[in-house]
Amino acid sequence: MTQYTETNLIGAIPRIERQQSHHEFLWAVRPPTVMIGITHAARIAMHDGSFFPPETSVVLTSTISDSDLSTYTFEDELRIIREINPEWVIPFDFPVYGDMNAERRMRHVKQVANGAQDMQYILGELSDEEINRVTEIKDIERELVEPTQDTTVIPLIKGVVPNERQKIINTGETINAPIYAKYGAQYMTVGGNGSHPELCKDLKSIQRESNDHPTMVIGLLSPEGRYSLESVPSNIVAAAGMNQWIKRVQPKSNTAKEMREAFEELYNGVSDTLNVDTTYYADIAGGTQDNPPEELITKRGIAVGDDLSASISGAAGDEDYGFGQRKRSEDAKAAVEAGLKGGKKSPKKNNTK
Repeated sequence: MTQYTETNLIGAIPRIERQQSHHEFLWAVRPPTVMIGITHAARIAMHDGSFFPPETSVVLTSTISDSDLSTYTFEDELRIIREINPEWVIPFDFPVYGDMNAERRMRHVKQVANGAQDMQYILGELSDEEINRVTEIKDIERELVEPTQDTTVIPLIKGVVPNERQKIINTGETINAPIYAKYGAQYMTVGGNGSHPELCKDLKSIQRESNDHPTMVIGLLSPEGRYSLESVPSNIVAAAGMNQWIKRVQPKSNTAKEMREAFEELYNGVSDTLNVDTTYYADIAGGTQDNPPEELITKRGIAVGDDLSASISGAAGDEDYGFGQRKRSEDAKAAVEAGLKGGKKSPKKNNTK
């Protein structure tokens, strides 16, 4: 029996990058949903007229390496969201690790929570008065605040202990998020701060603390085996990753038909393990064109869109993993508060732009 969820973001979600083999995979296979990091999404917006096939929904995520993440401001992320127009976004990640002291972890958790709430608010329908106040108080360009966009924010669950995770869960409840996300890649890598059993343990804690809210795990896509989705709790309804789909689909060597069949096997395996509906059928995808309509531009210096490079050159060099320039001041007013009459302006030198 398929479990009931209130989200249509389910099943296997291949994480892709802006590279030739991934581009060919997208158009040959037509997966229902893919995930892409903000760095590669910015390159797509700058260089490609059409990258994703019309059948494919996009999850844009800020879960990238700490060194790259520290160079992107809130406004950088918002600008990429406006250009890519994804169906889903996991915004404004911050590093939160067990070896941080509790005070620093909570500061970063609050940044993630506030960033998610701000992003959902700004992407929503605002009155002219709200737009004017947010533009002035948050110091964000009006063209980034004004449009209403049908992109759903997915809160990223961060935190080592329950009260830290609860901060994100409370934000999810405030913005009525249909699904949460948990980044699990660091549990699965050598030198990470955990292991597969620890990831499953944390996922079960999130299940309990969020009252069984639908959740997606990032970095774990294997449907069966010792280190797989078989051990995750029942509220995990979607899984995103890169290694498993590349290993099984082999986009650099397989034909379009072989890629579709391999992906269907993976997709069905993940759906069965997570007990969710199957929404991919290789035969239907095979009725579409195999090749991308446009060649992927790989030469440097050729761009079709605005420059979406990160604003900050290098890390800030403070103790918070180089996130000094990405971080908002402690008393910075949230966008939803800024939109209310009588809001006070935050110190400009510490604003996230």
